[in-house]
Amino acid sequence: MPVVITKHFVLVAAQAAAGIGPDHPIIGWRNVATALNISASSSDPLYPPGNLANPATHLFWKGTTIGGLHSITVSLPTGTEAMDYVAIARHNLGTTATPVTIGYYDTATPPVFTELVGPTILPNNEPALFRFTEQALDTITVNLGAGAGAIPQISVVYAGKLLVLPRKLYQGFAPINYGRIAKVTNGRSEAGHFLGRIVLQEFVKDTVPLSLIDPAYFRNNISEFLIDSKARPFFFAWRPQSYPDEIGYAHMTNDPVPVNEAPHGLVAMQMEMTGIV
Repeated sequence: MPVVITKHFVLVAAQAAAGIGPDHPIIGWRNVATALNISASSSDPLYPPGNLANPATHLFWKGTTIGGLHSITVSLPTGTEAMDYVAIARHNLGTTATPVTIGYYDTATPPVFTELVGPTILPNNEPALFRFTEQALDTITVNLGAGAGAIPQISVVYAGKLLVLPRKLYQGFAPINYGRIAKVTNGRSEAGHFLGRIVLQEFVKDTVPLSLIDPAYFRNNISEFLIDSKARPFFFAWRPQSYPDEIGYAHMTNDPVPVNEAPHGLVAMQMEMTGIV
């Protein structure tokens, strides 16, 4: 489950001044993609690109050819938007060894492609997030190179501006992809012999303790996310630089309530989530 960070990545000045670095936890919840502004160079008619803007993972976009080139573009009719990430979930790009490139086309004739994250072959089919320096863009494009073995497909595409948490996580936290939960049924014979078991469902579960958050930072940056998380899933990576493979696509299972920790007014809360594997 990789976080792919461009080698040219630079934090915005406000984050650097606040002591926030590239290894602070990140949450990808803002998404400018909608069913009306997302398009693909080619699509199976039964699996249109509009499915990519739906956060549900049972719907997906599917290309038309094995080994062909495909591109997915989000265009913003209302003008430029600050962006610093693109994320995908429930795809087969690892299995097909499909190179993924993130960038945008300008308005020249013919259009010139500017690369934000270079060609990357994902190690598996788990959630992936591509991070680049924050900038205002009119469009963002996911280019898929020639893969093999199957037609490429993706269920979810997010693009927008990351929420960066101001405190790193240490004690009392397990990376989300290690918190695997399975619901199983066991088979036993009348004599009591073990006949094996069937995994009915598998997912990941995590608890994120947050503390010592500046109250202004909470109100200006985190509070809006908590409202949105009631209805929509999000991407979460706890140490994107040190542990880029430890990222999940999850939804909130509790109602995080911010509380004052002490007279200094700093905020603490706890997020509980489950996600896909």
